[in-house]
Amino acid sequence: MYYCIIFKMNYPKVCIIILNWNGKELLKDCLSSLFKLTDYPNYKVIVVDNGSTDGSVEFVKKNFPKADVLALDKNYGFPKGNNIGIKYALKKYKPKYILLLNNDTKIIQKDWLTKLVETAESDEKIGIVGPKLIYPDGRIQHVWTIVNPYRFQFFITNYKRGEKDSKRFSILKEVDALCGACVLIKKEVIEKIGLIDENFNPFWLEDTDFFIRARDNGFKLIYNGKVKVVHFEGVSTKKYAGGKDLTENKNVFSFKEETCCIFF
Repeated sequence: MYYCIIFKMNYPKVCIIILNWNGKELLKDCLSSLFKLTDYPNYKVIVVDNGSTDGSVEFVKKNFPKADVLALDKNYGFPKGNNIGIKYALKKYKPKYILLLNNDTKIIQKDWLTKLVETAESDEKIGIVGPKLIYPDGRIQHVWTIVNPYRFQFFITNYKRGEKDSKRFSILKEVDALCGACVLIKKEVIEKIGLIDENFNPFWLEDTDFFIRARDNGFKLIYNGKVKVVHFEGVSTKKYAGGKDLTENKNVFSFKEETCCIFF
């Protein structure tokens, strides 16, 4: 399904949550590109720091004073860290949208946030919108995810990874799931289905679980391929070697969803 956006938008409030753990160098590119390029007039950046020891908190406070910084006492993992940021944003700023953005991303379009919000505003049933994620060299990293309706318990991942970008990926499309590295979420989704499931700790599959819950509760998920975001995939998580925990997350996901996901 395609969506033609032709209305005038009132720029609802967006809170951008960026989770960080010992990623000072990543934050430099992420926040610099975000503040320099973003032309959307009504957003607030909230950096949630998961107990970093590399000076990340001091760096952000000094160089990006417009951002709120939540300095946590330890690394709570991806789900809980983001949930802390989401709850803080909803309570303090009462935004219409929450945008989750990985710290290992780079903004390359001025209208990236405007286009994502325009898509979300075009249909009240749209709950989540995600962009095209690309590698630094422009190749496709992630576009959308297909969930097998028969819910067999196996996984085929990143089918389109590494392909050259083309017009067939620059579309607006209703999808089963997206990639949590950059997603715009209406507050109504959180109000109805709750926060990210913290059983998926420290990370992995928590985003897919969230998307499936949103879809199962009647929300549409839209991929907007007209928006590109660079994702230095794995850089923010390579410090963590948690094979046992990641296997447990797969088991949690399989138990909850009894599903097969194919990632594009």
